[in-house]
Amino acid sequence: MRSPHTVQSEATFRPEDIMKALDALAPAQTLNHETRAVHAAAFFSRRQGLVAIREDVGRHNALDKLASALARWRGGAC
Repeated sequence: MRSPHTVQSEATFRPEDIMKALDALAPAQTLNHETRAVHAAAFFSRRQGLVAIREDVGRHNALDKLASALARWRGGAC
């Protein structure tokens, strides 16, 4: 088994930031409010709040959609 690479990052996550992100997620899940049958993946920024959210029947599908949206994102809404 290979050893994992060390991640070099100065990113920090405060508990209150995590709670803000979680609090923002449920109200933004419009499709899930209608169907109660989808998962969501979201990107939250401390400065901007909820930047993007994508929903789909599968967790990985929602994550793929989010990654695609963020790849096209240039700091505006996505």
